[in-house]
Amino acid sequence: MFNNQDLDSVYNAIVSNDIAIIPTDTVLGLSCNALNQDACNKIYDLKNRDKSKPFAIFASNTQWIYNNCVVDKYIIDFCNKNLPGNYTIIVNLKTHLKLSHIGINTKIGIRIPKSDFCIGLCDKIYKNHNDKIILCATSVNISGFPPAIKISDVDKNILQNTAYYPQESFLQSQGLSGIPSTIVDFSDSSQNPLIIKR
Repeated sequence: MFNNQDLDSVYNAIVSNDIAIIPTDTVLGLSCNALNQDACNKIYDLKNRDKSKPFAIFASNTQWIYNNCVVDKYIIDFCNKNLPGNYTIIVNLKTHLKLSHIGINTKIGIRIPKSDFCIGLCDKIYKNHNDKIILCATSVNISGFPPAIKISDVDKNILQNTAYYPQESFLQSQGLSGIPSTIVDFSDSSQNPLIIKR
């Protein structure tokens, strides 16, 4: 369960092209509008992250994947069986989305977390903005350090530069596993995807 006030606070930050910390089903994420280069650069800078390393796009349902990515029966079958879930799938992107500033050129990583909060947030963003705003996120830790599941583990500079971060009491109700998502890379072979456990 989640409080609508928390969801509204994140939503307002994202549509204002600011950044926010969000709970997922795995670890805390640092999120923004993927189409706003300034917000994305702010996350790269706060994390000390190499700008060649992409962020994941968050979606609320598999139809977003089918509309925006190159898929076949193998990818569709995997998505239908495993999403929402703790996977990041890598697939080839259709050409109409311009996301090279977050390391996405022809390949795109997509998450549909098993999280009512994330799905509710994506639903609200995509229903109200029709892909003019796209939610992306990356783990909230400084690059090279472990991911966080508690606000007390988040770097203070990151906290001071986000428009929203959740209270610990809220996070305790979200059941974050602390284990990063498994990557399933379909981009070179949909029949034999590369699976990377992190």
